[in-house]
Amino acid sequence: NPAFDSNPNFSDYVNVPKLFMISEAYLIKAEAQARSTGDAIATLNQLRSKRGASNLSGGDAFELVKEERLREMLAEGQRILDLKRWGEGLNRTGGQSAMDGGLFTGGENAPSLTKPASDKMWVWEIPLNDLRTNENMQPNW
Repeated sequence: NPAFDSNPNFSDYVNVPKLFMISEAYLIKAEAQARSTGDAIATLNQLRSKRGASNLSGGDAFELVKEERLREMLAEGQRILDLKRWGEGLNRTGGQSAMDGGLFTGGENAPSLTKPASDKMWVWEIPLNDLRTNENMQPNW
């Protein structure tokens, strides 16, 4: 943030952390509405209007919430938590080729990965040091 620089010629690389984003509050509300009443479209449209996006008119509310969450929270580090909460597995296909306008290159050589939601890899293993120092802990793998 340039406002925090002590010298206008050099950046101090200081920024104000964002502890919570209002968009996430809208998405949490919309997901709760989709799971309880099935009526989340009005909340999603409020968020989309702030972004200059067109209004949604209908469809499966929960699927619309998931799609909007993917768009809004892209690269925020939330995707794996969302997939875990929704009980969905991971299906990563090969990378996009540069010719397709993809951000990630690799094409056919990019690693593919499929993990069902029940796979043990969805949970981090308890570190060995923690298991050694606390005799009450049991390995989770």
